[in-house]
Amino acid sequence: MIMGTFAEVSIYSSDEKTAGKAIEGALDEMERMDRIMSNYKNDSELSKVNKKAAKSPVPCNAELLDVIEQSQYYSELSGGAFDITVSPIVALWGFFSEKGHVPPDKEIERLLPAVSYKNIVIDRGNNPKKPGTVFLKNMKTQIDLGAIGKGYAVDKALEIIRKCGIDNGCINLGGNIYVLGTPFGKNAWKIGVQHPRDGNEILGYLELENEATATSGDYERFFEFKGKRYSHIINPQTGRPVSGTIATTIVAPTGTAVDALSTIVFVLGHEKGMELIKKIPNADAMIAYEDKDGKIAIDMTEGFKDKFKKTDE
Repeated sequence: MIMGTFAEVSIYSSDEKTAGKAIEGALDEMERMDRIMSNYKNDSELSKVNKKAAKSPVPCNAELLDVIEQSQYYSELSGGAFDITVSPIVALWGFFSEKGHVPPDKEIERLLPAVSYKNIVIDRGNNPKKPGTVFLKNMKTQIDLGAIGKGYAVDKALEIIRKCGIDNGCINLGGNIYVLGTPFGKNAWKIGVQHPRDGNEILGYLELENEATATSGDYERFFEFKGKRYSHIINPQTGRPVSGTIATTIVAPTGTAVDALSTIVFVLGHEKGMELIKKIPNADAMIAYEDKDGKIAIDMTEGFKDKFKKTDE
């Protein structure tokens, strides 16, 4: 288990020793990222930032600064639909404690000022030898990298594999997947896309080469109250779980991109989400959403259609 989920690295190589070294190195690198970015480990770099950065700027690991800066990029790109400071609201809804409940509107409104990527101030300073710092402008602001950290860790593991001279492999960290090259004797890696309402079925599979994919779904963590499903994916601007979107699957060049974009498209919803994806080079998406009759509807970009094969084809 890494980052609270399963980790798997598959390598195709004629050199068993090199393959073993690559797999071990990739898994070690993802564990190292977990030690930096975890908000469950009290001694992680991120935990230190969350404890102290609202009082004064905290010196920060270069990779943690990098992933926070990339998060801010995706926040700007999405107009605030993506926000790594949403965790106080996620906690308020009980998703971290697995005790989901609907909080009073007043409690949500009270916490909302703490939820803004603009509360994060990064200062890299003028001396490249000195670590940059992170400061949090609101005492209740907390950073949670759950919507981007696994994808970032996959990209770091990929760097290790490439340094070992590996050309064919697959890294999977909790469904955040990067495929390198192609499996021996085949044209592409086949990655199944889960049916959002039947965990035992797949909608079809993607045929991928040298790219990443990830899915966000309302079935991952949710609770039901008075017949309504409340997903753990919160709209950071309203402080309430997203409704209407069922699942989003992204294909893009990096693990970081697919991890962040799967959340962004989920929060933005069908029309705005697809509109944004079509503006991003080399990014494609499938979105499952509720239509006007409450039934599941599915839309895909043209690029996604080219890579996707239904199970009945």
